[in-house]
Amino acid sequence: YSRIQVRLWELKNSVSIIKGAIDYLKNDTTKIEVIDLANVKLIADEIGISVVEAPQGELVYILKTSDRPGIDNLGSVSIQTPSMNNFFALKNFILPNCDLKDFPLIVHSMDLCFNCIDL
Repeated sequence: YSRIQVRLWELKNSVSIIKGAIDYLKNDTTKIEVIDLANVKLIADEIGISVVEAPQGELVYILKTSDRPGIDNLGSVSIQTPSMNNFFALKNFILPNCDLKDFPLIVHSMDLCFNCIDL
């Protein structure tokens, strides 16, 4: 019941945020510049990190460029999905205290993506 209540509160807040954003955009006169990403050159030997909130939790992208100059110098990409953190919480804190018959319901309610867990 508690998770459903939290989801309903989140839904109510999300609708409020969306309505506020729409009202703001109606009155906003800011011009948006479109960037052609095909011609963007990456800085050599740097790291870029993006952290966003996904429905299941924190989603992190880490990009590292190589020392080669030019547009094709992307060295590596690391994606850390929320399912990984949720899996460790499930394994270490939730499962030791639950009945086996509750396991499918608990896992389903956490919306885990087992393909996203790179052990």
